[in-house]
Amino acid sequence: MRKDHQCPVNRDKPTTFSAHNSIVGEIQNRSAHLLAIKADNETKGDFINSIIQKVLAAAYTDIEDVLQFMDWLDGELSSLVDERAVLKHFNWPERKDDAMRETAIEY
Repeated sequence: MRKDHQCPVNRDKPTTFSAHNSIVGEIQNRSAHLLAIKADNETKGDFINSIIQKVLAAAYTDIEDVLQFMDWLDGELSSLVDERAVLKHFNWPERKDDAMRETAIEY
């Protein structure tokens, strides 16, 4: 006589997985850090766009001007809760910023 042997099936797994994802998503959306980043994106958009224009327009022949500009830029960006997290939502001129930073550091 043959026994029909079925493996137990965990029918609650998709529900558990879904509930876990829902909880993780809710925690992420309510994180104080993420809420602060979202607030910076919403309230400082014009400010960031004006800084972007200044970075794009920056062209110096004197290293002292580059150093001064980078000090100014760092001061402005320090008002953001998380510089990288906020700027990734904008068309930040990362290559130009990096090039000026490297120039300032090497000097």
